Amino acid sequence: KNAPLNAFLQNFLAESVSSDGILNLSLNLKGEGTRLVNLSGYGKLDVTDGKIVGFAEKHDGLKSIGLNSLNFQKASLDFYINGPSLYILPGSMITSQPNDSLYRYISIDGILALDGTIDLFCSGNINVKALNALTRAVREVAMLENPTEQEVAQNLLKGFISGFSLNDF
Repeated sequence: KNAPLNAFLQNFLAESVSSDGILNLSLNLKGEGTRLVNLSGYGKLDVTDGKIVGFAEKHDGLKSIGLNSLNFQKASLDFYINGPSLYILPGSMITSQPNDSLYRYISIDGILALDGTIDLFCSGNINVKALNALTRAVREVAMLENPTEQEVAQNLLKGFISGFSLNDF
């Protein structure tokens, strides 16, 4: 209860990524023996006033739209564990800080498994102008045949500017 988020996530995140926030975790597990397949239970993870910084360094698309960190007022994750699979239950959500220009909330549910399977459904309320600008920029670049780096940069900029001024969505 009231643990630092960074201490919890440091083994899961790359060294260049840091996090901040207050973590509360409740967990009710049961099982027999030492095999993971015999483990089952449920839990709830809540993080308040959180921030994850540094993940955009390796993703040019995120850097190009100015997304260097994810700030959130609250992240709430209800889950069920059945053997090697973690089921994120519907209603799990991340809510933005007040006046965040990127999003209001993101809902998540689905499965994460130790074998690498990830099957998530996400929905949310994001900034329509940002979505419009991003789709316009991708469209401008997609129309190019064998582009140079300069043409890609020019068309991305052209797409972002026109995307912010039009209302496709």
